[in-house]
Amino acid sequence: MKIGILKETKSPVDNRVALTPLQIRNLRSIYPNLDFFVQPSPTRAFSDREYADLGIPVAENMEECDVLLGIKEANPDTLIPGKHYFFFGHVAKMQLYNKPLLREMVNKHLTFSDWEYLVDNQGGDW
Repeated sequence: MKIGILKETKSPVDNRVALTPLQIRNLRSIYPNLDFFVQPSPTRAFSDREYADLGIPVAENMEECDVLLGIKEANPDTLIPGKHYFFFGHVAKMQLYNKPLLREMVNKHLTFSDWEYLVDNQGGDW
C-alpha cells in the first residue's frame, strides 16, 4: 500500500503534518509493505529534507498513492479520483463553504475519513 502525505492547500496555510519523518520511519519498520511519499511543502513544520534524509521520497505527484493524509480540508481542485482521503473535513457540520468540496468528493468517487470523527472503542479521541 502506498500512503501519501499531502501538502496543505487551505489558506491560511497550516504547518502541521499528518505524520512526522520519525513516525513514518517507525511505521515502515513495523509495516515494511507500506510505502510513503511526501508532497513538497515550504510551510510544513518538517522540511522536505528531513523526510528525504530518512529515505522517504518527496514527490509532487500523489496519483500512485492509495491513501492520502492531510490536516485541513483539501482544495477540491487537488483531489485525485478514486482515492481514500483522511483530513479534518468538517463535513458532518454541513458548513456551506464546504459544499464545493463535498460535491467534488462525490464526483471523483472518493472515500473519506474525517480525523474529527475517528474514536477508540470507548468513543474517545485517538
